[in-house]
Amino acid sequence: MRFPIERLFISLSVRDFRWLWANNVFFSLGIGIEMLAQGWLALELTNSAFWVGAVAGVRGIGMVGFGALGGVIADRVNRRNFLIVLQISRGTAALVLGLLIITGNVQLWHVLAIAAYQGIGQAMTIPVGNALIFDTVGRDLLLNAVAARNTSFNISRIISGVVFGALFATFGLGYCYLAVAAFTTAGSMALVFMRVGKRATETTDSIWKDLADGFSYAFRNQTVRALLLLSVLIEGFGFSHMVLLPVIARDVIVVGAALAAGSRPPSRENVPGHIRGFDVRTGERKWIFHTIPMEGEFGNETWERDSWSYTGNVAVWSPFTVDEDLGYVYLPVEGATGDYYGGHRPGNNLFSSSLVALNIETGERIWHYQLVHHDIWD
Repeated sequence: MRFPIERLFISLSVRDFRWLWANNVFFSLGIGIEMLAQGWLALELTNSAFWVGAVAGVRGIGMVGFGALGGVIADRVNRRNFLIVLQISRGTAALVLGLLIITGNVQLWHVLAIAAYQGIGQAMTIPVGNALIFDTVGRDLLLNAVAARNTSFNISRIISGVVFGALFATFGLGYCYLAVAAFTTAGSMALVFMRVGKRATETTDSIWKDLADGFSYAFRNQTVRALLLLSVLIEGFGFSHMVLLPVIARDVIVVGAALAAGSRPPSRENVPGHIRGFDVRTGERKWIFHTIPMEGEFGNETWERDSWSYTGNVAVWSPFTVDEDLGYVYLPVEGATGDYYGGHRPGNNLFSSSLVALNIETGERIWHYQLVHHDIWD
């Protein structure tokens, strides 16, 4: 049976949802640019990868701390009007930060304060926006509308990266924030043309009672509880690349290897987890560090019976850490193939289960410490 193409995004046939979809396109463009600009700004002000993560962490605290409250508010306000005010205020915050950058008056505390505000704003925006989708299309078209919204979000992420790069290279960070203000404000204007904006429920209960009821329901409902836990794991570990990407420092991007987990290979062989450094401007590889030393390299003798030639893993799957003052990148290296058994690879097996410090510009080993010799458990 053929699937009619016109039903692919049938939710866009609903007038109010088209305006809401347009709002999401512009607003997502602004947020995508802001997330990229935020990290660069923190790095330029502090030259510290810690503060890049800390600024994102402050934003995340605002989102987590006020997310449930945002859901309660979504049930008590005119959603369209509230979203308009919320997005304009967030655009204004971006405008203020952009002007501070352009005039040379920006300080780290400005960035932290606005990151916290944007996090709180995002905590309010998500539940109100989600509720508006239901208000506009109803239950029957809800899944289609959510898919259309997510499609626009992901397309906007691609475009926002290009726009950010062009603005940053041509005009500087300040103008990137002006673009954020322009896109978020333009998105809020699309909401003006919507007719839907009613409250979902009328209630006489206090906000705190509704919050308590919500937490109680989420805790008791196994499906909701599992989804919330999954979302925490995804947000905490799946999207961290948006903040730091792989570790970028001094124009070098440090990247690990893609391979099967150490417990999964059905044989003694797997892909080795060598670490590579690339020039972020040209894309050319600057160096490679063999976590399983090749013949003639330091540590190769710790892989007896030529086991270095077929053993895999010895990769880095957790975050890298960089000391920008020293110019070192630290590698927490995993064990070798495979878990539970290592009889096919006699020896101490450097650099498995080791902490290794490299010169980030050259990939030269500075020092290492092997925590477990011949590890058989990752």
